[in-house]
Amino acid sequence: MSSKNLRKCKFCGNDIASKGKVTCPNCGKVNKKPLYKRVWFIVLIAIIFIGVIGSIGDDEPKAEGDKALT
Repeated sequence: MSSKNLRKCKFCGNDIASKGKVTCPNCGKVNKKPLYKRVWFIVLIAIIFIGVIGSIGDDEPKAEGDKALT
C-alpha cells in the first residue's frame, strides 16, 4: 500500500489502513475514522451553514409594506 492509504494507529503508532473503522494488526485496538472525515458530519455542517446564511438575509423589516396598503 502507498503512504496515502496508511495512517498511524492511535494506540501503538503502527501503520494501518486509512479507510473507515480498522483494527490494528499489531495491538488489536479499533481505530475509527476521525469525526470530521465522516460523511454525515460534513452534511450536518453544510446544513447548519446554509441555515445561518439564510437567516442572515431574512432580517429585512416587512412592516413598511403593510403601512402603504392602509
